[in-house]
Amino acid sequence: MRKISLFLMLWVVSMGLSAQTTPKKVQGIIHDGLRNAKIRTQPKQAKQLQNLKNNTDTINFNSILFWVGTGDNRAALVIKWNDSLGNVNARVWGYRWNKNETKTSKDLLTAVANADPRFTVLMQDTGISPATKDTLNYAISGIGYNFTASRRAPALFFDYVGAGKDDNISFHYIPPPNTGMGQHSVPVDPSGEAALAISDGTAPGTGLGKGVIEHPFNYLTYGYPAYDYDHWQLLPPPDSTQSWRAGWYEGYWSFYTKNAPIGSWEYSEWGASQRVLQDNYVDGWSFCGNMSSWYCADMSGEYTPVPVP
Repeated sequence: MRKISLFLMLWVVSMGLSAQTTPKKVQGIIHDGLRNAKIRTQPKQAKQLQNLKNNTDTINFNSILFWVGTGDNRAALVIKWNDSLGNVNARVWGYRWNKNETKTSKDLLTAVANADPRFTVLMQDTGISPATKDTLNYAISGIGYNFTASRRAPALFFDYVGAGKDDNISFHYIPPPNTGMGQHSVPVDPSGEAALAISDGTAPGTGLGKGVIEHPFNYLTYGYPAYDYDHWQLLPPPDSTQSWRAGWYEGYWSFYTKNAPIGSWEYSEWGASQRVLQDNYVDGWSFCGNMSSWYCADMSGEYTPVPVP
């Protein structure tokens, strides 16, 4: 009996240690900054929100006003900035595509950015991990929305000085490149490259290429991506009409999914370009500003359909 009790005790301890050392993933990417985060087997469950006009657990596709694309298949995009701006908890867009097309969550975000002149997304090609050789994907690094005007957030900048001093960032902006992480070269003009990417991504109007800031310090160009999203910021002073949240070590975009409009959300350890959409899928993005918890920002609350500008 003592042997059985000792075995059970050792098993519980070993399982606890294993859970604490299991690498956490954000959008399919192992996140070193969450090694000490609280462990949950499920995301936070939504509270009882019976009195809400539009509950995010029940997305009514017929209430969506802004639809992007054409086709019989439909999906919804729900975004929570968690910044108390815009007098609403979450915003919702709709997406359509043909049944014979293969579309991912990245395609959904890109299409909304292309079509909505108030919407901006920063995304980065993270490539392949030099440590695990796992195929990764595009990281959704920042998302912005202008609540009061039909224009994107023009006041973004890359804090190159702050990024260069950030010990969390392994990417080298000046020689030598961090070859230990797979980086083979450095930017010629980091500030200029970032400014050009912002200018291209926030240009007014709609259409292909609009609304998407392609992070220039990526895997494809340099062999290793710069996880410097905390330093892509709005210019001061604060603008209460602009929601913009970007981050990786001081906060990050949590990805939640569900495969039907009605039902609870699941935290996804896969990234936007790894999730293949099906008819009636719903994608949720919620900004997490508490790095001590793996699931710090759930999808509960009220949503408002985005109006057509």
